[in-house]
Amino acid sequence: MSDDASRYLQQYERSRADATENRRLGGIAGVLRRRLDAQAAALGQSDRHALFLPRVLQLCGIADEGSLTVMELGAGDGWALHYARPQLTRIAVDAGSNFAGRFAEMGIDFFERDVGIAELPADDDSVDVVMINHLIEHLADPTHMIAQCRRVLRPGGALYLRTPDITRVGPRFYDDYTHIHPYTPTSLQQLCTAYGFSHLFTFASDHSRINLDLLTHGRLRRWLFGRRFGGGEIEAAFRK
Repeated sequence: MSDDASRYLQQYERSRADATENRRLGGIAGVLRRRLDAQAAALGQSDRHALFLPRVLQLCGIADEGSLTVMELGAGDGWALHYARPQLTRIAVDAGSNFAGRFAEMGIDFFERDVGIAELPADDDSVDVVMINHLIEHLADPTHMIAQCRRVLRPGGALYLRTPDITRVGPRFYDDYTHIHPYTPTSLQQLCTAYGFSHLFTFASDHSRINLDLLTHGRLRRWLFGRRFGGGEIEAAFRK
């Protein structure tokens, strides 16, 4: 593990801990999170984070049944992989191994890889969904990673991405000292279609809007993620 990757993951963990401490103040956000936790508990899941992956599957048109393999690149502490059920294989890939023990406890297969230059740890045509949550903006050249995603995805599999939208966040994009490559919805779509993917959807999204989308079971989706009232990040998916 590189020192840079370890330092960034340590900063990531501190930021998450600070956010958790701030949430203890309660308010509307606290009420919404408790409702999401209750929604997850009703499904037999550990916490609200477990609602994220089923939403991704639903948006990508992939049935949440039978044998599925999901891989997340730049998985951090694995919050996006909390959803668990029989026959669901979860693979976490990150440049740092800070959370390797946590992944083992959760039953998630972990691989330490620099996805900007290394092969992904999967056979050709073996993965149903690859998730890239706020990683692509950290890479100077994403083309190797996108080509690898296409290699490991099954025909009909989906590539799901989230990244800041430079047209909406402006210079705040660089508030994260490791951000290198900004995207617009157009540039992200051009990148993925250049490597053989077909476009499924693009939303003007953010974390809060995703939570509201989960709470309202998608009924307000068109309003929440439209260009007029949407958030400052790109949420998009592409099919192989």
